[in-house]
Amino acid sequence: MESEKIVLKSVYGKTARQTFHILPCKDPVTGMYPPHVRECYLDDQQQPQMILSEKDKEFVSNGGVLIPAAVPIVVQHNTTFDLSNPLDKARWEAIKNSKLIANNRLQKDEKGNYVIDGEKVSISATTKMAVGKYGLADLYIENPGLVAKSKNDFRRLVAKAFQLVMDDSAAGRVTKCKLLEKDMSHAEPSDVEDYLLTMAQNNPEKIIDLYTGTDTANRLLIIDALDKHVLIKRDNLIIYADNIVLGASVDAAVTFLSRPDSIKVKELILQETYPELQKKPKKGNDS
Repeated sequence: MESEKIVLKSVYGKTARQTFHILPCKDPVTGMYPPHVRECYLDDQQQPQMILSEKDKEFVSNGGVLIPAAVPIVVQHNTTFDLSNPLDKARWEAIKNSKLIANNRLQKDEKGNYVIDGEKVSISATTKMAVGKYGLADLYIENPGLVAKSKNDFRRLVAKAFQLVMDDSAAGRVTKCKLLEKDMSHAEPSDVEDYLLTMAQNNPEKIIDLYTGTDTANRLLIIDALDKHVLIKRDNLIIYADNIVLGASVDAAVTFLSRPDSIKVKELILQETYPELQKKPKKGNDS
């Protein structure tokens, strides 16, 4: 049976007793955190707190594991992640894309350089000599066979994302493009489908979250509010009521509306964006 453990080795060996503090990393291809990593805000004691939706809270209460984006995970030589353990698996998935970690001792980058013992980093302007160290990685995975498993897991995500797009209606696909900030309302259905399938190939988690995630409603609200000028973009910021900044992107605005202290702002945006859906006061009986 294939090993279910990831063992990290330091190129310096165990005698160095060196520790590495690695923050959760975004996927270099998609630019997104793993789906179980949550953005944070600082509380009154300046401690990072995860921004959790109601579904997140239910997930955690049922034993699920979420990882804060602002808290580093500490590893060293021979740190082992047991992938059958939910906490270990979540911690590993959060940092596996770090440039400090090579898939194996002899991994090369896209230019053919070793990521551990590759080309020198830079040339000193004063001495004209190379400075820095060879490569960026200080750690490597002892069991490179698990890299193949990771690739297969990614292929399964792509297959799931493909299926969600294929099963959607033509109108539904146009709406999904709108949520991706891509207006394809006048495009041919085949072009819309091609756009989403290409996205599914490159970023399956984003497509899956688009169809199944709890943030979809907030994302649609933001897009519609921008269309109706309830929200405006000014100086590269999304703003409500002239002074409430939701963020510099739709993703940031979605995170803002997911925060517990933003409930009132969200209600006001909903009322202005969808006035036809607001409950009308009942007329009293004439006497």
